[in-house]
Amino acid sequence: MSLLDGRKYTVAAPGTPQKVSSRLYLDGGAEAEAPTGVRIRAVHASPHAPEVDLFAIAKTTTKVSSRLSFGQATRYAATPAGSYGLEVRPTGSKTVVLKVPSVSLKAGSVYSVYVVGSAKNKTLQALLTLDSE
Repeated sequence: MSLLDGRKYTVAAPGTPQKVSSRLYLDGGAEAEAPTGVRIRAVHASPHAPEVDLFAIAKTTTKVSSRLSFGQATRYAATPAGSYGLEVRPTGSKTVVLKVPSVSLKAGSVYSVYVVGSAKNKTLQALLTLDSE
């Protein structure tokens, strides 16, 4: 991937200490503009987790991403500002492998949710980062 002038990137090192890799993710761009709502994406950084789906939980449950594999990042999805819980489930399953209590997403902001840790060791975590505001 070539770096473009004036663009923001995140460099991540998903994997385990024994087998780490580096990934470059483009932050923002036209799809991430959030003038009235919020934009959010998911990044699968857990090498011991299967393909996953990410859900935002408010008054209703909304699928933010589906079939996300290790190392992949979704496109940014638009959602209204507000407080949301997050759930990670293996693709096609109703079993929740990671549940994050309510997080506040501020209007006009762009976020990434990194799923890290190990499903095998039951150490999955979600890291919410602010990409821009």
